[in-house]
Amino acid sequence: MLIRVRSKAGTWRVPDLTGTSTVGDIKAWIASEHAIAVDRQVISADVKQANVLSDTATLRSLQVGHGDMLYLEFDGEAISTTGGGGIVQRKINADGTLTHATYDSRLEKTGFRPGMKALRDMKMHWTLSEFMLMDAQFEFKIKAQKKPYIEKVMLDGASCNSFQAYLRQFAFQQSRCGWLYGTVQPPTSTEEEALPTVVVECIYEPPQTGDPYGFEVHDDPHADKVDAVAAALGWTKVGWIFSHPPREDETFHFSSREILLAAQLQLDAGGPKTPFVTVKVTLDKEGQASFEAFQVSDQCLDMFSAGALLEDETNPTACAVHETFTAMVEMKAAKEVDNNFFLTVVPVANHTSTLAADFPPLHREGNLRTRQTLKNQLRKASGPYIDRLKDFQLLVFLADYLDVQTDIPVICQSILSPDVPLDSGYPVLIDSVAGH
Repeated sequence: MLIRVRSKAGTWRVPDLTGTSTVGDIKAWIASEHAIAVDRQVISADVKQANVLSDTATLRSLQVGHGDMLYLEFDGEAISTTGGGGIVQRKINADGTLTHATYDSRLEKTGFRPGMKALRDMKMHWTLSEFMLMDAQFEFKIKAQKKPYIEKVMLDGASCNSFQAYLRQFAFQQSRCGWLYGTVQPPTSTEEEALPTVVVECIYEPPQTGDPYGFEVHDDPHADKVDAVAAALGWTKVGWIFSHPPREDETFHFSSREILLAAQLQLDAGGPKTPFVTVKVTLDKEGQASFEAFQVSDQCLDMFSAGALLEDETNPTACAVHETFTAMVEMKAAKEVDNNFFLTVVPVANHTSTLAADFPPLHREGNLRTRQTLKNQLRKASGPYIDRLKDFQLLVFLADYLDVQTDIPVICQSILSPDVPLDSGYPVLIDSVAGH
């Protein structure tokens, strides 16, 4: 998983972590990537540093999940040297990049920008063009992006119905998320501006907890197996979906946290121009489930990558702007940016997957996934045996008993290709798993 660390030098994304990773591992990554000595780092769970985290604490024990934010304080004058771990004076690059930006309280008045040295401390002589070029790196003229990089997203009706029906059990007061698996279909037109279509075949919900204000995703022991089953079907992650309670303001689409998470996931999927979609579902005024799809804009991705966007704790409809940066909204400097500036709407169409969504999904409260459940599922279906296996969640369940690298791909090949008969040994093997 990936978590974010916010400090006075910006927001950094720490990759390749698991539930067993420790706070000490995060500090070691920061020392390696940003040259801040480990013994000068203080990492907390809250922005006010009231809950300082132990170096030995694991992310699982702290209930820190994918996309969560931790907070770092450090002595801006002390960093690690490359080899010996000694202490040296912190320096900023001549081009003004923030990777090793010095921060000192006196720089708030004398620095080129908050968190940066004064111009003469960076370099003795500046040309106007050099100054303008450096300053431009920290200024964003906010503008909406007219079009997404997707023609439309086609959502499997059965999967969406199952997802919203579960949320109705909690009157949509329990926020929830899931991965969208499917395919990306190339443009049907040869025109230069033609865009691909995202086809969603199923929704997979990782382990999580939720409340009316958001959700927290936990370490997923099934993640690799789920990815392997999807790959055997020719599917990849093409997006994600989240829910939230109904909001009185119909123009309030995304909170700042949802914007930042969407930006992070879109970047992880490939960044600008990647056909990765964010779908949200809530109840409309008539009480009907409403599915809407978006991509975040290229400018949002740029600002997020630079650490310019922060959660706004007082106004959830906007993202706060880090003090080092300037956001120009309608030619005026703004301390926050309305989240709608960062969204591009993706048209939604209906789709019927070749696989069903009847088998109880993983990680839902009250769901039973036992051999008896499999037995009942196989009994309900009729027709050719292979047709009874056409359910993504059922295949994920079978992957607990069959080899996910050999058996599951063979079964999926028969599901995908009617001309490829299922080996006669598999019904016997699956029936034995079901207790027939």
